[in-house]
Amino acid sequence: MKFAPLILMLTLATATAHAAPDSFMNVLVNPLALLAGPNVQVDFRVSDNWTVGPQLLYINRTLGDYDIHAFSAGMNATYYYDKVFTSGWYTQGGLGYSAVKLTAGRTTNSEAYSSTNQVYLHGMGGYHWFLGDFNLRLGAGLTAGVGHSEHRDGNGNETGNGPSAPIGLAAEASLGWTF
Repeated sequence: MKFAPLILMLTLATATAHAAPDSFMNVLVNPLALLAGPNVQVDFRVSDNWTVGPQLLYINRTLGDYDIHAFSAGMNATYYYDKVFTSGWYTQGGLGYSAVKLTAGRTTNSEAYSSTNQVYLHGMGGYHWFLGDFNLRLGAGLTAGVGHSEHRDGNGNETGNGPSAPIGLAAEASLGWTF
């Protein structure tokens, strides 16, 4: 709640801020996800209020006794209530595929893992600030997927197989640059 005045000031100060009028593309990254691996979302202007584009994420990390592998690819369509690449509210929908595998105990002889693969849909909304070509997008929403998950304990026994979680929360905190 103590950040509310700062967010309000940013919203009012950038209410008319926008990228260059001839910008046709916005490249965004999530700086927190960059700590784990490369991620990128590219929005291409298709009309005064719409953008479409791909989204990719790849993680291949070892943290102590854990191996984490993740891949996600999808397409998004974003509607800007004012105008594309202008500070204001937006709504986004998308669809894609994700695969995640977490392995534990790799340094012992009792490796356990959990994996999931799914096709997903997501919908979110939020606010997008533009300060010239630099921009910040914050949003939240829901994701729903259809897929399969598999879990094995350190002895190789199945501890649960079946459909993956069908509904979850989606969030975005991305920094971008328009071209």
